[in-house]
Amino acid sequence: MDRTDSPLEWRSSWNLHRAQYAFFHCADRYSFYVGGVGAGKTLAGALRAVVRAAVMPGSLGLVGAPTYPMLRDTTQRAFLDLLSPALIARYNQTYGHIWLRNGSEVLF
Repeated sequence: MDRTDSPLEWRSSWNLHRAQYAFFHCADRYSFYVGGVGAGKTLAGALRAVVRAAVMPGSLGLVGAPTYPMLRDTTQRAFLDLLSPALIARYNQTYGHIWLRNGSEVLF
């Protein structure tokens, strides 16, 4: 996957297992993914957040974790690894706030 491609073009290239796939494609406003260590929760959540922020211009998203170190070291890192730098308009690392070029905002 080339991270400069559109999320709509590369999202189908991920090999998600059944639970990740169901969570990623869930159309409900609120959903959650429960699983043990190594079940792919962070990847599925980060991928879903990146794609939704990219394809829903002007949206506001919140990405969280149980503790700040977990958020910083795993969840936020996974999100940033998946997000194409070309989509970022501004990133305030101190406040955990990303603005995308399409007007979407993501809070950590």
